Amino acid sequence: FRLMKQRYQVYVNDKFVSKGGSDKPVVVQPNGSTILTNLVSFNPTDVLRALEKNWTTLLLKPEGFVIRIDYQISTSLFGFSIPIKNTYSISLKEIRDLKAGNK
Repeated sequence: FRLMKQRYQVYVNDKFVSKGGSDKPVVVQPNGSTILTNLVSFNPTDVLRALEKNWTTLLLKPEGFVIRIDYQISTSLFGFSIPIKNTYSISLKEIRDLKAGNK
């Protein structure tokens, strides 16, 4: 299938921090890997504002630091455009566990 358009909005603890996306069509290969490129608008100050003064929570309770990505993609399948909306959330603790190989 082909991704026709991608739009992403990133939130830290439910506060908007970034957006990204692409209008460049990408063919997603079956049983293989596909590189998705996106233009990202990111301002570190927005992340700091989202954290407010909760640095201790970030360090001591990483499960309380949640990154949420709301995304909308448009795909073309057999010539028909299909919009797909979804949300993906992950905590800092889950990211650390993935990196450490823990599940």
